[in-house]
Amino acid sequence: MRWRRFKRQLGIGTPRVDVAPALAWPLRWALALGVLAMAGAMAWWAFQQGKAIAGLEMNLQAEVARLRELSVAQAQALEQAKTEISTAKSQAVAFAAEQDHLVAQIRRLETENQELRADLDFFERLIPTSGRSGGVQVRSVFAERLGQAQLRWQVLLMQTARNPSAASGELEVVLVGKKAGKPWSMPAAVERRPFSLVQYVRLEGLVAVPAQVTVQSVVVKLWQGKSLRGTQTFVFES
Repeated sequence: MRWRRFKRQLGIGTPRVDVAPALAWPLRWALALGVLAMAGAMAWWAFQQGKAIAGLEMNLQAEVARLRELSVAQAQALEQAKTEISTAKSQAVAFAAEQDHLVAQIRRLETENQELRADLDFFERLIPTSGRSGGVQVRSVFAERLGQAQLRWQVLLMQTARNPSAASGELEVVLVGKKAGKPWSMPAAVERRPFSLVQYVRLEGLVAVPAQVTVQSVVVKLWQGKSLRGTQTFVFES
């Protein structure tokens, strides 16, 4: 009796007890399926996030490539713009130089035009006039002062006949004026110039004017041999 009581206290001789689960098996299967579904959903979500991250990286690479291409294009456009600006500057410098050259040429042409007009005024009587006799004639006389010490004269001689023969002679240029309020004439102010012509000839020269002398007129005399063939006077405007 004591041994049995002792075994009971140790639990060796106690009857076997089975503990039944608190949930029924259908509920356990449903709970397991729910856990599996949740695990599958989380795996699917992780897979989609991975695809999104991979796609974002690919998009970033494409964007970087596009930006690189755009940078290269902009660099080429910048170089082209710099080249065009340099070319424009060179063209502007060349245009300025050409403009200066044209201005100088225009001034030269204006000067030549004035000279041609003066020559035209001087030679406007070259055309033979009907009704005049042949022989050498003084057709035009012009004079101008060059400061106070010199005077320049120009004379046009011509023959009005058709198909004239060669002729020669001497041209006498006399300056007439005043010195200290008195009439003035000096041999030093007389110049004789030999000439020869067929149709026309233009003669000119410089005469030194003495100090304190005011030249009022220039008298031109045409000599052939000892014969005076013509006289013409140029008068300065007072």
